[in-house]
Amino acid sequence: MNAKFQRVLVAMLLLAAVAVVYLPVRDCGFVIIADSEHPQNSGVVNGLSWHTVRWAFRHIVAGNWYPLTMLSHAMDHQFFGSNPGGHHLTNVALHMANTVLLFGLLLRMLPVPQGWKSNLWPSALIAALFGLHPLRVESVAWVAERKDVLSGFFFLLTLWAYTRFVQKAPSTSLQAPEKSQAPNPENEQTASSPQPSPSVEERETESGRWKWYVITLVVFVLGLLAKPMLVTLPCLLLLLDLWPLNRLRKDFSFRSLVLEKVPFFVLSGIFSVITYFAQKKDSLVVDFATLPLAPRVANAFVSYARYLSKTVWPDSLSAYYPMQKWTTPQVVLAVLLFAGISALAVAMVRRRPWVLVGWFWFAGLLFPVIGISQVAMQAMADRYTYLPHIGLFVVVVWAVFQLPVRVAKMALSVLCVAALGFAGMSTHQLRYWKDSETLFRRILAVTPDNDISEYFMGLSLLEKRDLDGARYHFERTLAMNPKYSGAYMRLGDILVAQRQLEEAEKNYRAAVNAEPKATLCHLKLGKLLAQKGSKDEAIEHYQFALRNRPEIADAQYQLGQLLNDRHDVAGAIAAFDQAVRVKPDLVDALNDLAWALATQADAKLRDGSKAVEFATRAVELTHHSRPGILDTLAAAYAEAGRFDEASTTIRDAIQKAQTLGIVGLPEELRTRLKLYEAKQPYREL
Repeated sequence: MNAKFQRVLVAMLLLAAVAVVYLPVRDCGFVIIADSEHPQNSGVVNGLSWHTVRWAFRHIVAGNWYPLTMLSHAMDHQFFGSNPGGHHLTNVALHMANTVLLFGLLLRMLPVPQGWKSNLWPSALIAALFGLHPLRVESVAWVAERKDVLSGFFFLLTLWAYTRFVQKAPSTSLQAPEKSQAPNPENEQTASSPQPSPSVEERETESGRWKWYVITLVVFVLGLLAKPMLVTLPCLLLLLDLWPLNRLRKDFSFRSLVLEKVPFFVLSGIFSVITYFAQKKDSLVVDFATLPLAPRVANAFVSYARYLSKTVWPDSLSAYYPMQKWTTPQVVLAVLLFAGISALAVAMVRRRPWVLVGWFWFAGLLFPVIGISQVAMQAMADRYTYLPHIGLFVVVVWAVFQLPVRVAKMALSVLCVAALGFAGMSTHQLRYWKDSETLFRRILAVTPDNDISEYFMGLSLLEKRDLDGARYHFERTLAMNPKYSGAYMRLGDILVAQRQLEEAEKNYRAAVNAEPKATLCHLKLGKLLAQKGSKDEAIEHYQFALRNRPEIADAQYQLGQLLNDRHDVAGAIAAFDQAVRVKPDLVDALNDLAWALATQADAKLRDGSKAVEFATRAVELTHHSRPGILDTLAAAYAEAGRFDEASTTIRDAIQKAQTLGIVGLPEELRTRLKLYEAKQPYREL
């Protein structure tokens, strides 16, 4: 069996294994986590368009800016609509691609272990452990975690392009992986011996080689646009220069390699700043008054230890791990474990550089999400291991291949059994992602006394209209955390549905008091106050909320209506205009904006051409079926001086109003028809 056929066969087996484990997820639904159900986000539900592209790059979603991920959700809506199966299959396809990409990358990058004919089997085993481990389930089964599998795709492409850049350098003279041997840093004579003549491929021009450097940068940016967790990738490139790319030799200095990475570090810095301010804008960043530095650091070290533990034995996995107070012995042991492994890796760098590279691949890629900068009060997350885990698998598998061949083959059989076991555990874990209720019942079983999970359990029941069950869990949430504004707000929603408006208002006010910057709480309270007739106070809450989140189109429209009722026409026009900027197909906002621009007594507020534009769009969206919107278009034509079109349009409106049996409207429209026939526009008093 030739080498190429072996590689293709192994790649197909990897694809098949991942497919067998994950294809059942197509029968799962969307789940509600963190109020950020990206597949249902109003910015992407209309599919791919230039408007969607602009929206994705201009808006922060769930405290993060990842426009490429949002565009991928829009693409799913273009093809699958709101059917969750298609969205899930996109995640599965990306994970399958990542598993095979990792296999191909390792084939190109890793040397051949001493005593073995090729690097096929270590590459295959690392890829299999990565693709089948249960800690992958959250990233694949949760559609809103598209950012993991998508950024992982570009991460692996970045490493692939960087490897091409390095291997095309004439000075490195790297040989094809299947002909090279494991590096031996202690044998100086071997290191300084003449290298084989470069191949034709390696003699490409310097400009051709730097093409791969530019490609590496471009793909890195795409990865950051999918998820900014890749900000530590430049440090990983330096680790790979040490091993297996072996660039830290006499023809390279560490300084030159660092300078080579400067553009990558600059990009990482830019995206780090963007991410920080995006999360802060959505009030996701936990300040140090709420959670001091000491417990953050303690949790970080304990989390590293827990990630290691769940790598070996992935039991009691949860989609949410709450922050908790660790005892001093637990923290000390975790610190000693981390420091001990790190010190051992550094001490072994000359003889076994792969230990240092693999360990700091794991620790370094996890660092941005290890909890020093705390977001949303979670201790750790399975999804965070998606890319860091590769480093651990490199250490474990490569350690096996350093053993005598006979012993290594026995150890490999154990690892193969472990991979199969992981596949079975992943299949079992996948069942918990069937729907929100199933998932959160599992989370509460694994992490009881968890106020956030109690809240989301209530949300999942509220989605099923089980109001009593939802109310029970929201009340349990508040019993654990009396300042949980979301629970007050959802209790208010339940009370509104039950027509207990006074009690609902109390809960909405409690929500605002608990979290004064909570946009949605202000909007809920504002809407209820408007219904009760307290319009001035309602406007204050709408305006406060929309200063922070101007992209909420429906709320902008509701504010416009309130301002219009208060005869603040200029303010209403501004609110309607913002609503249609964010959501160009919001028919009622288009209609009211066009009416205001066409009929106001104040000439400074009127704009006939824009009124025609907005009214025409509203008429097209409603397929010329609504007489009220045709009335608006007629008024816009009249304001623009197009009286013949105004008369024709309003006659059409009169006919449709009569057909629909709308009492009083035909007479009102005939009054305006007389104005247009007399070449006069309509003005509101």
